[in-house]
Amino acid sequence: GTCSLFPPPLVEVREKSSKMDWKSQIKPFPEDWDPVSWINNFADYHNPLFDLDHDKFSDVYTFRGSSWRGRDCDDLRDKVYPGRYNSTYSDNVDHNCNGIYGHAENGTSFEELLCSGTPYYGTAILGDSAAAHFHIPPQYVTASQITPTTFDNILNILENEFDWPEMSATTGFTNNLWEGHPRGPVSSTYLKVLERNRCTFRDFQNIGVNGA
Repeated sequence: GTCSLFPPPLVEVREKSSKMDWKSQIKPFPEDWDPVSWINNFADYHNPLFDLDHDKFSDVYTFRGSSWRGRDCDDLRDKVYPGRYNSTYSDNVDHNCNGIYGHAENGTSFEELLCSGTPYYGTAILGDSAAAHFHIPPQYVTASQITPTTFDNILNILENEFDWPEMSATTGFTNNLWEGHPRGPVSSTYLKVLERNRCTFRDFQNIGVNGA
C-alpha cells in the first residue's frame, strides 16, 4: 500500500489552480478602457478622475471629486447626481442627491412637498486659481514651522492641486479636513444659497483651474 500525508482532493485542487489563467479573471476596467483618454479627461477637461457612471460627479473627495462638485450619492447611475432637475426614477430614489426622497401617506413625493414652488439655484464658478482657492501652506516653506506632522496630508493636498475649493468664497462648504492647512471659518455663496433653500444641498460646482 501507499501512505499519503494529504488527501488526494487537495492535490487535485492544487493542480487545477496552477493551470488557471488568473489574469483573465481580474478585470478592474472595461475591455474598451482607454487609459490615455481617462487621464486626459481629468488633466485637460478637469472632470473627476474617478467617476464610474461618467456623469461628471464623484464620491471620491479629491482628484476633482466631491470637494469640487457636490458628492455623487450613487456613482453607478448616470442619471443620479447633484443638481439634477427632472428624473424618471421613483420617489424612493434621491435623483438629485439633496437627501430628500420618499413620499407622504397621500402619495405626494417629499421632493414636491418640500421643494416645489421655491426658486432652485445651484452655485457654480469657472475661473482661475482664485476661484479654486489656491493656497500653499506657509508651514511647507517656513523652516521654523516644520514639524514631524507638517507633511502628513501632502498626498491629499497634491491630489487637489494645492487648491481648497471646499473653502472657497463661491463653493466652500466645510472647514478644512486636514488639520492646520489652512484654517476656517468658511462662508460662501453656496452656503448662503443653502441657508435660504435646503433643497439645493450639494448643488455646486467649482471649475477653477490654476493658471487659467
